[in-house]
Parts: sequence; C-alpha cells; structure tokens
Amino acid sequence: MGNDNIAKNNIDEAIKISKCNYTGILRWIIEIAKPERLNLKCRLWIFSSVAGDIGRASNYNYGAAKSALTTFSNGIYLRCINKPFSVRIFKAGFISTRMTIGKAPKLLCMNTENLAKSILNNPNRRGIEYLPWWWSLIMKILFITPKSITSKL
Repeated sequence: MGNDNIAKNNIDEAIKISKCNYTGILRWIIEIAKPERLNLKCRLWIFSSVAGDIGRASNYNYGAAKSALTTFSNGIYLRCINKPFSVRIFKAGFISTRMTIGKAPKLLCMNTENLAKSILNNPNRRGIEYLPWWWSLIMKILFITPKSITSKL
C-alpha cells in the first residue's frame, strides 16, 4: 500500500505506490492479454480496490493507482467482451491481512478464506465485482453522500 503520509510530500514514495499498485502490473496484464490469446478460453483476474472509487485524504495516492488499474483493466475487459478470453476485476474492500491491521474496523474486514471461496464460487464470472459484495452498496452510499460528510471519514 505504501505510506500515503510520506507520499503527500515525497514524489519518490508517490511513484513507489503507483509502481506497486498500477504501472508495475501493466507489463503482466499487457503480456497476458495479447491479441493472439483473446480467442483462447482463458481467464485473467485482476485485483484492484474500493479505494479507487472515491478519493480519501488518508490514502489518495493508493486510491489513484487503484483507480487507474481499474480503468485500464475495464478497457481490457471491454476489448474481450465477445471473446472466449474472460477478464474479471475484483474491487476488494478491507481484507484481514497484515496490510489492514490497525487500519480497518474488523466489522468491515473479510477473511482470506471467505475471499477465496467467494472468488472460486463462480470462476466464469466476468467484469467488475466487489468483494465482499456489500462493498458495492457502501460505495454507492458514499458516492451520493455530500463531500462535507465523507471528507471526515
């Protein structure tokens, strides 16, 4: 995730966050989604984050990188819409890992086993999927909530 507090004033940390969460992944996605593979029955699963949906003062560098990843991945998904090659983009909320310790309320966290079961429950699904599913509702509520309120979260 990087350190967004440092990245607010340090371009090297901001670039590190972007490389880790967006530009560093592009090489892999582009290589996997080459035109010659699009007619093969393949699956590309990309993990993004709900952090890319709405900017927050506490993690906007990370959110910007995830937003870019989602937008890029959605373009690949649309390119493959009528092809056997399927693209699935996961927009995960808080997952119980070392990255979220002390940063996320336990009530909003999903454990890794349930995450895996949710993903494998329907492996042929395509498009954008929120994990857990209720994050899509949370994000819709946050999107329509006035910025004067969400800026305090």
